[in-house]
Amino acid sequence: MTAPVRTPTAPGQRLSATVEHLLDPEANHDLWQGRGTIAVVRGFDKDSRSFHRTVLRAAATHGWSVTDVPAAPTFGSIPAHTDVQLVVAARASLRAVAERCAAHWGAHVVCPETAGDGAEWQARPAASLTLSSDTMSDSVASSLHITGPVRYTAGDGDEATASALVIELCESGALVTAEGDTGTHTLRVTEGSLGITLDEPARATLDGHPLLLPDGEYTVTPRPAAFRHLIAGEPAA
Repeated sequence: MTAPVRTPTAPGQRLSATVEHLLDPEANHDLWQGRGTIAVVRGFDKDSRSFHRTVLRAAATHGWSVTDVPAAPTFGSIPAHTDVQLVVAARASLRAVAERCAAHWGAHVVCPETAGDGAEWQARPAASLTLSSDTMSDSVASSLHITGPVRYTAGDGDEATASALVIELCESGALVTAEGDTGTHTLRVTEGSLGITLDEPARATLDGHPLLLPDGEYTVTPRPAAFRHLIAGEPAA
């Protein structure tokens, strides 16, 4: 997958040129077939607004659709789409949200630090976790912290209660750390899922962003190769 064009080296210019190239149907890569939707995770600062205008122009030129994602989406609020091909973080600090959205949509993600001047593109698969309730679902790209009380069950095991629950991605699935009156316990979820029950709304941190989870029952399920990081290599000769 070769991207023969060379782009400006300033981070903002490099990201804009990268997006322009990736959306161009004449570009020399085979990351996807046809056109789709590009999702932009951005703030409202001057640079983010300027980048957004650049994406809108590129999308209009090449026949893509654009959807905007807030910098800190609440649980279950990521827009419903079936054709998102690419998620872009307007700045490095928004990478976690971009990865969360890419995992939710099964899309590619590119960030300022992974954009590059005309290069060989690598699409590296990345795992995630699905967090679902009876009415909504979301994705976890790195970790979920919940402040209890939290009742949880792994597979066919017995239910336990924790004052805090930390769920992190690991190579084999999910690493769960539970803090309670009897100390700290860890377990791995490699097959099946983790059941969580909140008897009251609980404060949580999803991929570094604080939010409030409503009371109810939740399921956490590992998803291997849920999305793909686009990494630029060395410029083509």
